[in-house]
Amino acid sequence: MSRDDPDRMPGTALRPSMASRPPLTILFVDPDRPRSERLADAVRATCVVGMAPSALIALDALRQRLPDLIVTELDLPDMNGVEFISRVHNDPVMRHVLIMVVTNRTSVRDKIAALTAGADDFLVRPITPEQFRLKTQLLGRFRRVLGR
Repeated sequence: MSRDDPDRMPGTALRPSMASRPPLTILFVDPDRPRSERLADAVRATCVVGMAPSALIALDALRQRLPDLIVTELDLPDMNGVEFISRVHNDPVMRHVLIMVVTNRTSVRDKIAALTAGADDFLVRPITPEQFRLKTQLLGRFRRVLGR
C-alpha cells in the first residue's frame, strides 16, 4: 500500500470497505404509499426499507426494531408529524434514530417546528430520486461519524 492511498490518512487504520458496512435501514412514515415507494425505489439497492402508513403503526414498528433513519411526512392521519418526531426524539430508546422530514409543507414555521422537535433534515417536495439518494447517503455518513 502506498503512502498516497486515498483511503488512508497518515496515522490511521484502513477504512472498512463499503461492502463491510451494514446497509442503512429506513422506515418511511407516510399515508401515501405510492409516494413513499418512489423514494424507496431510489435507495432499495443499498438500503433496507420498511413502510408505515401512520405514526401509531410506526411507533409500534419502532418498538420491534429500530431503523437508522425515519423518513416522515408531517401530514399523518393519526398524529401531528411534529408530535411524532418529538415522541421519537424524546424516547431514550429511539432518540438516536435520525429523522428526515419529506413534505409538501413549505412554511418556515413548519420547518422550525420539525427541526426543534428533533428532525435532522427537512426536504420540501418535489425532490428527485437522486436528491433523496444523496441525502440518505449523507445522513448515513453522519450516523457513522456520530456513532448512532
